[in-house]
Amino acid sequence: MGLSVVAADALARSYFFRDHLPVAVARPFNLIGPGQSTAFVCGRIISQIVRIEEGYQDSLELNSVETGRDFIDVRDVVRAYWSILDHEEFEEVCSGRAFNVGSGRCTTISEILQVLEQITGKQIPLRITGSGPGISSSPRRVILDSSRDRQDGVQ
Repeated sequence: MGLSVVAADALARSYFFRDHLPVAVARPFNLIGPGQSTAFVCGRIISQIVRIEEGYQDSLELNSVETGRDFIDVRDVVRAYWSILDHEEFEEVCSGRAFNVGSGRCTTISEILQVLEQITGKQIPLRITGSGPGISSSPRRVILDSSRDRQDGVQ
């Protein structure tokens, strides 16, 4: 988690503890969905597939396909946000807490490519580069545990 995210989280929670404001923090995991930027892996994959289809690129270039993340559709994130905000006991149950918002499943890039091949009906030519930003420092698998949130009737 980046320093600015930690600082924003601490600031929001301080409003609850210091000023007794009904504040909850929601931390979405790896977002996916329509119109996603190429700054995100799924947006980058889709952009490259379009370039392959248009003849501008020969193959999909990725650092790895074995990395797994807890991907969640942006529309599901909105539903989770609403679930937190609309909780009938928001002030007692949600205020002052942080909620991780994710699918609870780890999906590899390889699995995403399989789904995209099913959707397009075509095999996507792939070239693994094995290099690039974050390869050595990124965790191989990241998955959310939201069991505490479910126990409290949120999400």
